[in-house]
Amino acid sequence: YPKHLPSLIQERKTLKIIKTTIKKGFRIVEIKDRPVFESHITPEGKLPSARGIYVNYIQIDNLIILPEYKLPKYKSTFDYNEFNKKQMQQEGFEVKTINCDNLGKLGGGLRCISWCF
Repeated sequence: YPKHLPSLIQERKTLKIIKTTIKKGFRIVEIKDRPVFESHITPEGKLPSARGIYVNYIQIDNLIILPEYKLPKYKSTFDYNEFNKKQMQQEGFEVKTINCDNLGKLGGGLRCISWCF
């Protein structure tokens, strides 16, 4: 979670506790996720954009279907997409990517659509 959002202080504390606990018996795979800005949360209750949420991937056995996004800056797009793909490959997964820009605009992701089948 981004450090610049005071509203996420408790979530960051909880995340730290979870990380400390799972280090004792789980592998941790770092994933770069796009920053979440409060401006994405709409007061009208509309769905906020999910563009850039890389943790919303699907795992089927040894295959990871990983979202890709075209972020506002080309360098960020390349860095995030490549970093996450390499991280999963280093863990021994076969990785396939799919662009999720349009899906993310509607507030959903790969796991969301997998519940529809």
